[in-house]
Amino acid sequence: MRSKKRLKEQAKRKLRGPEIDKIQVMEAGVATVQRLFSNVFERSAGGRDLTQTLRAIMNPKQLAIYELALRCETETLQCEKVGAYLAGCLMGAAMIESFLSLLCLFYEAEVVTTSHYQTATQRETYEAMVGNWKFEHLIRIAKELSWIPHDVVSLKVIVALIEVYRELMPISDPDLSPEAIEIGVAEFEDDPGIAMLRLIQSLRNSIHSGQWIRSGRIPDTTHFDGWCQIAIRLSGEVRNCLIHLMRTKNLSLLDEAMKTYNERIESLRSVLVQAGKDPQQADQIIEQLTTDVMNKRFEN
Repeated sequence: MRSKKRLKEQAKRKLRGPEIDKIQVMEAGVATVQRLFSNVFERSAGGRDLTQTLRAIMNPKQLAIYELALRCETETLQCEKVGAYLAGCLMGAAMIESFLSLLCLFYEAEVVTTSHYQTATQRETYEAMVGNWKFEHLIRIAKELSWIPHDVVSLKVIVALIEVYRELMPISDPDLSPEAIEIGVAEFEDDPGIAMLRLIQSLRNSIHSGQWIRSGRIPDTTHFDGWCQIAIRLSGEVRNCLIHLMRTKNLSLLDEAMKTYNERIESLRSVLVQAGKDPQQADQIIEQLTTDVMNKRFEN
């Protein structure tokens, strides 16, 4: 890996004279992206079994959001395949936004404890609140609850992202000082999950015309392809981290629920035996009660 000093010197050389061909420099930057991110990201959908398991534990509203996220993922991959990187970046951001909304619906008990929830504009129902949140709100919730902890982000991703960040930032924002760039690098090192979300959000917002009007700058989209390729890959990494979180948390919840269930069954069995039922009769009664309860649940 190139040293920090060498990267800074290279960036200065690229931006030193008026003779610089920005398109050529940008193409070199894109080539760097493709080289560094090759074989780094795993974008598997998590397997059919995992998808079916998640669907089985969702209510209709959650399932609709999950299906939306999967559709956005498919669109993201199709855009990447044909080189429509900006469109792929937008669909990747929509996919992540959907997954974060889904997590909020899943883990209401955790979300309502956050300071962001407590200070947010209250709605009639919890679902109504989540439905009105923008990407920024969801990122703040994810940060407070550590939904993408440092140890689940691939080290290869962090290393590659930092190098690409140092390569492309001087090109896309020549006014940015080396010190400011290193602040950005530190964010990826300290909290890579949230830093990835912020980068995806920033690129998604970069197409808003109001941003160009407010900044007073002439739009220069030559750097979009390089950054959008990064955003597409990052959306895949973030997606994998969020799926990992759901799988881990739901398994934990399932274990806890099964433990409580078994304790209650044993207590009921003891009551039945004390009331004069033999163990076999007690088991038959419990089995019939369980069947009746499950049938009623699915009828509703």
